[in-house]
Amino acid sequence: MTTIRDSSGISFEAPSPVRLEADSRGIDSAVSAWTANGYEVTIDRGPFADPLTQYGAHREYVTLRESVSGRDVRIVEFVDSDGSMVAGAHFPHRLDGGTGEDADPITVIVRLDPGSSREVALSIIRSIRFPVAGNERGE
Repeated sequence: MTTIRDSSGISFEAPSPVRLEADSRGIDSAVSAWTANGYEVTIDRGPFADPLTQYGAHREYVTLRESVSGRDVRIVEFVDSDGSMVAGAHFPHRLDGGTGEDADPITVIVRLDPGSSREVALSIIRSIRFPVAGNERGE
């Protein structure tokens, strides 16, 4: 496993080498994206991050509630029209009571090539770590 970190300090564990495809910051959002052999990972940070509420009609749609890195998250899984397995996690907006820091919503999407194990996507999502105040490394 390799630890991958985006420009905001959010990190995740990748099961194989990845290549950074995008790391951009706009007025109201930031997007980082990586590709690897068999999967893609995208992190969208900002007030308009996809809340993952519009995929219920997709094949094999499932939704879960979990805690990842100490934050409540809704995870959705489905098979897209091209046959790829998609797992997404939406971390809603929150005000961090400990630091008073305002945390924008974050959506992480893992898209797997057709036939790949859904466990790859779930392990990536479950490995997500957020930076703590004063520590941009996400540890």
